[in-house]
Amino acid sequence: MNLLSAVVAAVVVLVVKDLLKDELRGHVERMPHRLLRLARLRLPAELRSRLHDGEWLPELEHIWARLESVPLTRLVVGTRYALGLLRTAPRIARELGVTRRRHTPMTLLLLVGALGALLSLTTALGVFDVALGAIVSLLGGILVVTIVSLVMETTARDLGCGGRRSEP
Repeated sequence: MNLLSAVVAAVVVLVVKDLLKDELRGHVERMPHRLLRLARLRLPAELRSRLHDGEWLPELEHIWARLESVPLTRLVVGTRYALGLLRTAPRIARELGVTRRRHTPMTLLLLVGALGALLSLTTALGVFDVALGAIVSLLGGILVVTIVSLVMETTARDLGCGGRRSEP
């Protein structure tokens, strides 16, 4: 009976591991789109449709389609594009003459940071092979660093201590 229990447990573990791999792979593949949606939230409401829906999302879809045959490159390029917009969205709005009335909720930034940390841990779970796992882990680390930077900038601005100074 112990042998049968061990075999059943091993099969269950393998099935759950494969399901977990597929689940995490799906989340990783959607990461650039999720980051772009977060960048959208950093824009004033009146610019969201014009910039996100009219410019940024079509560009990300173009990147996605152009690099369809190289999924790792597609993920790296798409993530880099989305992270750049996530970082610069408020500045883009200011350059267009529209100022944001409130900041992205801190909870949302911290949740995205947690997603980056989760990506960094996927290698340990064996979700990806070694090379892909290293790149996914690196992307997760970059995501965490970007979010921490945004949190620090938002906090400094909210507290009125430091941050970027605007010209008079």
